[in-house]
Amino acid sequence: MTDSGDSNVFHLAASLNVAPVLKLSGPEIEYLAREQDMNGDLPIHIASKRGCVDLIEKLLPISAPYNRRGQAILHLAAKYGRTQVVRYVLRHPKLWIMMHDRDDAGNTPLHLAAKYSQPTALIPFVLDKRINPTRVDHESLIALTIA
Repeated sequence: MTDSGDSNVFHLAASLNVAPVLKLSGPEIEYLAREQDMNGDLPIHIASKRGCVDLIEKLLPISAPYNRRGQAILHLAAKYGRTQVVRYVLRHPKLWIMMHDRDDAGNTPLHLAAKYSQPTALIPFVLDKRINPTRVDHESLIALTIA
């Protein structure tokens, strides 16, 4: 069952930061974590936009990694200035590699943080020695030029 925006109960729980809803779910409805809303976002992407690290941790094992625009949770956390999520992903032993991913528009998370003027999200990237600040987007721009 979805609403007019194709959001299901997991999308709603993520947008309202209501983690207990996920505890009520069983394996038979885990597929809801892999369904897109009308914007192409999965519940884990909604949780990233809202800065809900606890929900991301719960959805991570059952969710698909990318939305319709080829964006991972780190892209959205950077775009919306969710520093806690950026730090969580950069510290995670398997997720930090997302910092190098490009979305369908050629943007890395660093590019999005610069494009959307999110200085609190930029700081963890700049301090991370693994980041490549010279990586270009589809317009051959580096994040520093964008900022």
